[in-house]
Amino acid sequence: PLRALSQAGLDVGNLPEGNGSQAEFEARFPGGHVSSYKLLEEGQVDAAGMGGFVRDTGAGPAPEDWQDVATTVHEDTGLPRAPIVVSSELSDEARAAVQQAYLDAPSEVYYGEDGEDGTDDDLWFGKVREASQEDYQSVIDVANELGVGPEIFQ
Repeated sequence: PLRALSQAGLDVGNLPEGNGSQAEFEARFPGGHVSSYKLLEEGQVDAAGMGGFVRDTGAGPAPEDWQDVATTVHEDTGLPRAPIVVSSELSDEARAAVQQAYLDAPSEVYYGEDGEDGTDDDLWFGKVREASQEDYQSVIDVANELGVGPEIFQ
């Protein structure tokens, strides 16, 4: 969302690492995508950045209720799905086993309790596939553009 705001001409100040005091808008970070939607729903913010999966999970609004509160004004289809990560403490063998388990999992594991594809209890992600750093280069580029380095995670 910050990149989209920056590209639209808004000054994002020292965000995402700073407190937002230099930004051209008041930034609030409620701690998650669903929380961002809730602030929008409650009228506490004028705009919110969130993943589309918020409307596709039981944690957020039902897809048919989404438009009652929110209108999508920007969607970035170039972003890959969130990576599945494991502890760096795992051995190479264990790490490979976990990776292979995800890659080999049948589609049915994402279908939810009813075991049916395309119903409202499906998991928001599926089609797990092997990825490389190149697949996430667009994310790396945005981080570099916004001046975000690995120290943000420390």
